[in-house]
Amino acid sequence: VKAATETQAPPAIDHGVIAQFRELDPDGGSALAARILDIYAESSGGVFAELEQSMSAGDGERLRRAAHSLKSSSGNVGARQLAALFKEFELLGKENRLDEAHAQLDALRAEYARALDSIRALRLEFET
Repeated sequence: VKAATETQAPPAIDHGVIAQFRELDPDGGSALAARILDIYAESSGGVFAELEQSMSAGDGERLRRAAHSLKSSSGNVGARQLAALFKEFELLGKENRLDEAHAQLDALRAEYARALDSIRALRLEFET
């Protein structure tokens, strides 16, 4: 029998990264972290749509570029599992393995949604 902690997914956002943003904030508060998370939440959706469109169009190079961009920005906000998935998609695009990318798209969408939910929850914490 597995312990409860073994069956749970790791947090969608590494709170250590958020703590680093707080340390860098001149006021020592959450304003910098909030701004970085807001930028990610606002800008990543368009690139994610680009990723999905590239797959529909069968364009591996476009998939690679979108996944690369999202891998970097996801890592920057502490979405480590999501960044790892985007890294896989980057390679699949580079190698034009779009069937495999299609097979993993639901898992990618789910992890992306989980990261955005965590970002929204963090933003609410910052406001209290």
